[in-house]
Amino acid sequence: EGRPAAELEPQLKKAEANMALMQEKAGGDTKIIIEYLMGTVVDEYGVGVQDGKVTDPGEFQDAFGFSVVAMKMAKRLDDPKAADLNRELKALVAMWPAGGPLADSTPKPVAEVAAQTSKVLLALSALP
Repeated sequence: EGRPAAELEPQLKKAEANMALMQEKAGGDTKIIIEYLMGTVVDEYGVGVQDGKVTDPGEFQDAFGFSVVAMKMAKRLDDPKAADLNRELKALVAMWPAGGPLADSTPKPVAEVAAQTSKVLLALSALP
């Protein structure tokens, strides 16, 4: 069942901390992690949304969470060209309702979310 964004925020913060720790320990490249997250967003969203309806609220919410984590990671990139990436990630996160990824949301079509992740990946590819 869907939960308000305020309830998800602590989980997102924990996921971000875990991601940062993994990145630090593994010497993870932020760009590679964001690229991986975009593929995961498309996969999770495709499971969570079918025929214009939220069919798996958990996957729908996971896709949102991965998008938010990617956006926050991108803000840490020290490159002037990262502005385009940040703009595209912000647009991706904005594809979910302002109140958060609730089960009774009217979701964007899967193809639109996939197209936006492609824009994110294009902006990501412009970075050194």
